[in-house]
Amino acid sequence: MKAISFSQFGQPEVLQVVEKTIPKPKDNEVLVKVFAAGLNPIDYKIREGTSFVSQQLKDHLPSGLGYELSGEVVAAGKTVTEFSLGDFVLGFAGFPEAPKCYAEYIVTTPAQLIHKPDQLGSLEAGCMSLAALTALQALQLLPFSDDWKNKNILIHAGAGGVGHIAVQLARHWGARVITTALEETKEAHELLEMSRVRGKLVFNLGSRPK
Repeated sequence: MKAISFSQFGQPEVLQVVEKTIPKPKDNEVLVKVFAAGLNPIDYKIREGTSFVSQQLKDHLPSGLGYELSGEVVAAGKTVTEFSLGDFVLGFAGFPEAPKCYAEYIVTTPAQLIHKPDQLGSLEAGCMSLAALTALQALQLLPFSDDWKNKNILIHAGAGGVGHIAVQLARHWGARVITTALEETKEAHELLEMSRVRGKLVFNLGSRPK
């Protein structure tokens, strides 16, 4: 199989496409054929050598990259009951110590995966796990995280990767969301339109009060 690897820290030129043997899952693991893998800020920071993960990897190079993926379960260990062959999944692999999702196949544990919703495409599913987990953990830190109904919450950068998921989660839980976004981006326009339709408030950083 093909995979992305690097043997030294640096600019994108250090990345190489290498041939590797398809890994075999242990009894408690699944083998996933990767359809899509997300690119996050931590990935280029690892490659540059500026992430805390880089310090963990520096004596164990070469390394792969990528923590999140979507794909299809093509093999499973004998103790795995959560997934079957042919299941479409999304989630993590190697998080946080050993990034490895930039590959045609990866092994991971069932605890790192969920079944992919039918309405979610593979490309979207492959790049949402890390942002979604970040949004969820941030919202759970709020003092009223057990009772969101009719609470007012300000979420900055509501058109960003983490922000747009935080907005949707807070709305789903019943909060009244106010978010900031720049008007010149397509994503921000879509967010503003969706917010007006649903009666939520948006403070648009891209314009000034008259």
